[in-house]
Formats: sequence, C-alpha cells, structure tokens
Amino acid sequence: MSHFVNNFDQENLHARQGPAKTNVLQSRNGRAVLGEISQNITHRRQPLRAAKQADKPFTIFCDENAGVPSVKPVSTKVHQDKENVLLPSRKEVAKPLGSVKVVENFSDSNDSMETDSSPMVLDTSIQSEKQWRVPPLGQHKPETADVFSVPEYAEDIYTYLRQSEQKYMAKAAYMSKQTDITHSMRSILVDWLVEVGEEYKLNTETLYLAVSYIDRFLSFMSVQRAKLQLVGTAAMFIASKYEEIYPPDVGEFVYITDDTYNKRQVLRMEHLVLKVLGFDLSGPTANVFLSQMCQMSKSSDKIHHLAMFLSELSLLHGDKFLQYPPSMIAAASLALSRHALGRECNVEVTWPEAMIQLTGYTCETLKECLVCLHSTWKDSADSPQQAIRDKYKSSKYHQVSELLPPSLH
Repeated sequence: MSHFVNNFDQENLHARQGPAKTNVLQSRNGRAVLGEISQNITHRRQPLRAAKQADKPFTIFCDENAGVPSVKPVSTKVHQDKENVLLPSRKEVAKPLGSVKVVENFSDSNDSMETDSSPMVLDTSIQSEKQWRVPPLGQHKPETADVFSVPEYAEDIYTYLRQSEQKYMAKAAYMSKQTDITHSMRSILVDWLVEVGEEYKLNTETLYLAVSYIDRFLSFMSVQRAKLQLVGTAAMFIASKYEEIYPPDVGEFVYITDDTYNKRQVLRMEHLVLKVLGFDLSGPTANVFLSQMCQMSKSSDKIHHLAMFLSELSLLHGDKFLQYPPSMIAAASLALSRHALGRECNVEVTWPEAMIQLTGYTCETLKECLVCLHSTWKDSADSPQQAIRDKYKSSKYHQVSELLPPSLH
C-alpha cells in the first residue's frame, strides 16, 4: 500500500542549506540567533533572554539650523512591549539584536493599522500569502539591468547621481542624539545584514540600500536597542522589494530574527520607516558609483572585487564614513584597490588624469577618505565583525579579503 511522508517547511529549505552541507542555520529549535549588544562590545556571547522593557515613543530629531525639514510626530498610544528580546551569537545568520523605542504601537492586542496622522493605511483585506519564488535549480538568478550600460547617457546619469547624492545622505553626527544605541551596535546590525544577504543570495545593492535606509531613519528617530534589529529587518525588507526580482517574503524576515518579532511588527515598522523616509528610496549608493567607475577605468575583475570589499567595509564604520558622500567612498575604494594591485594587474598610474576628469575627484580630495579606508582595511582582521571578510574569502571574489594592505608611501 502506498503511503505519504510529510516533510515540513520544504519551500524554505534551500535558503537554509549551503552547498555540500545541510542545516546552515543552527541554534535552539534549529534557528540561529544574533547575539548580545552592549555598550562596550568585545566579543559575542550565546543568546540570552533580556528583561522585559516598556516601549516609549521615538524621539523625533528636528535640525532646523541644518535646513532639514522637521518630521511631525505620529500620534498613537504606547503599550508595553510584550516580546522577550533575544540577543546575538557569532557566525550565525538569524540572530536578534537588542532594544529600540517605537512611536508606533506594535502590540498584538491592537489589530488596527491606522494612526491619527498616518498618510497611508495598509489594507490587510487584500493581502495574500505568497511563497518566496526562487529560480529553478540549474538556472542563474536574473541580474538587474545596469543603468550605465548605454554609453550615450552614462555621463549624464553619473552627473545627475552626483548632484542628487547629497539629498539622500544621513546626518553624519546622528549617533550623538541617540541615547540607547552606539556605533558598535550599528556595526553588529550591519554585520548581521551582510550574513542575511549572503544566506538569501540578495544583490549587493540591496545591502547598501538597507544600510542607507537605516542611517536616514536613525537621523530622525531615536531608537532603543530592543527594537534596533526590527528597524534593520524592516529596512532590508524594503530594500529587497525595491531591488530584488524575487524578494523574500515577510515570513522569511520573521524567521531570520528567530521569531523575536512577528509579521505584524515587521509590517508596522516598514510602514513607519517608509513614512519617515517619505517613500523616497532611490538614493545612489557607493556600490552604484563603484560599478560605473570600474567601467570607466576598465579595471580588472580582481581590482573591482577588492574595491567592493573596501567599500563594503566602510558600511560597518558609520563613525568614520557617514561624513563622506557615496561617490567619494567609491572613488577612494577604487584608488586604493588600484594602488594595492598595481603591479599584479599592470596598473601604471593609481589615479590617472582620465579618472579625474570622469569622476571629478583628484588624489588630494580623496586623500582623507582613502587613509580612513586603509586604516579600516588594516584593522579588519582583528574586528569582531567578520561577515564581510568571510564573504570576500570566496574564490568568486578572488579571495581579496586575504590580501594584506599595502604601504601608502
């Protein structure tokens, strides 16, 4: 007699398995968790349960002197946060961060998605559960189109992006107004997002967009560490839907936080992030500029991959690199990469006159940012956050993270 065997959760099995190994995500109940965030991070510990904390409203920053329009507070009631907070663990993908204060009501007891001054209301009656669509086995994931692929418009597009990048930059000193999070906690969050991106095979641009949304959001809203991962998860969810052809479902983002947050909380935080950003999601990132500059300079793949590695390292260190526009970070990353691999790749001049004309950056204007990148590269081997180094150890990227930084002399 024929019989059937029930295999649970097969639709997401591929996302949790790596090549030649099974069950990539491991921790309690088969799920990995992030680890603990503290003010002074020296190492990661196994996940712990934090004490329950009550939600308080976000503090809304209004920097009128800087010419930044103020954001009107969202009127809503504040309820206690009933969720326990799960805190981080190293080398695992799905891990919860620590505490963020929310102006929105994330309590499960209130099913309404409306707020008094909300410009949009999510109509849950038309929502339907959809499985995360994945290309069939044996087929490559479709790549997004390169906006610079048409030579006739490449220069005009580059000029426009250079003009618009200032509009999308976060406030460089926003962390000074945050009372409960630090740059170290932000670094742990970005490190975790890198691992999430690798686990779900997301585009590099998705990561850059997510970090940009986080920094812009935190420029206006004061966040506590218990909800910091929720902000990061919502930002990655938004970036995935903006950039990816097959974005993961909201249930996948709930899973990678080890159910620290539920779907309603992720969707409501997505709603809040979009409101604070004004639904303006098209800011140019360092990754976009770097791709174009590598085409301009006809750089080899290895130079390009090293520049990508250096540019991605800058995402971890907001205290150093938030002050620089994305185009400058991209140019400095490429210049340092060309300097490091000059002999190997037959590069005669680190930053030739043609690149000065095309990018608008001279060696002198890049000097400060380039020195910061070199210092970050040199210290990366001893950093507690190793996701980016692990990513670029792959032969796909010519193992550029194992290269030693050259002398700047």
